[in-house]
Amino acid sequence: MFTKQNCTTVKSDEKAIIDKDAKAMLGQVSGWALAHGGTAIFRKYILPDFDSAFTLAKKIAAIAQEQNHHPDISFGWGYVKVRLMTHAVNGLHKNDFILAEKINAL
Repeated sequence: MFTKQNCTTVKSDEKAIIDKDAKAMLGQVSGWALAHGGTAIFRKYILPDFDSAFTLAKKIAAIAQEQNHHPDISFGWGYVKVRLMTHAVNGLHKNDFILAEKINAL
């Protein structure tokens, strides 16, 4: 559903996605889980070494920059952690799920 969509500018009157809708949307982006009391989504990637983790983190950063929607990314030897939320709504927005699906496509 989200694969062909792009992140949009969040309007000042938009609200965060409610928990029920977030859970339904989460079912469309495999590997992600609700985090921080339902105000974010999270995924951890396990990789064989530091270089692989660094490469994935750079690819995620490039997609985020292209979409103008920037996740929290941390990485180290053999892992990359990604947390998505929309600060403008202090919770989840459709953009988070769009970016999650684009990251999955890597």
